[in-house]
Amino acid sequence: MERTYESAAALVDRAAGPLASHLGPFVTSLIDQQYTVTVIYIKVRHALAFDRWLATRRVVLADLGEVHIERYQHRSRRRHQRIRTETRRREWYEVTQLLQFLRGHGVCPAARVETTAADDLAARYGQHLQDEQGLATATIERYRTVAGRFLRERFGRGVVDLRALRTGDAIAFVQRQTQCLQPPALKCVVNAMRSFLRGRVGHHAGIAQGDITRACSACDRQL
Repeated sequence: MERTYESAAALVDRAAGPLASHLGPFVTSLIDQQYTVTVIYIKVRHALAFDRWLATRRVVLADLGEVHIERYQHRSRRRHQRIRTETRRREWYEVTQLLQFLRGHGVCPAARVETTAADDLAARYGQHLQDEQGLATATIERYRTVAGRFLRERFGRGVVDLRALRTGDAIAFVQRQTQCLQPPALKCVVNAMRSFLRGRVGHHAGIAQGDITRACSACDRQL
């Protein structure tokens, strides 16, 4: 069967656990964010698996938090099969995105305030955009979100060393987004990365000015 947004949305009918009534709106939000159909399918399948696990553990959404994601990732698997690091990282990302959606709709308790170095730097970048460039609030939020995602993918939850950034990091990040997003959303990512690399924060990175220009041009070619 051909994958469409409609068929992706229909997948949520399989949910029978505590997430069942929330997966429809979750899929709608993914469509609104212009994720591709294939990516939405992947996210929904992760959500369905998490829903089944929550149901077997009798977890109620009023108690749901990061601790359950940690337990979920350490669950027993069939035949004790080993899971690749990249697969585990992707699973964590998808389920965490779902948790953030639920929190945004008041379904789950808010997270304890515990930011990473990447989050802090992205926040400072957003403040720079507001103070120095006077961009619209919506634009600042989109650019800050992209910068934070880029830094988290590069440095994880550890220390952010801007001097360790290289041109290829930015290009590879944008290339990964081409596999997830439709052109309008991808254009926003490219614009955000161009702003980040050419801004005050980007100038502290270990990238020469000529390489920054080349990286921006390479990002533009992804459109």
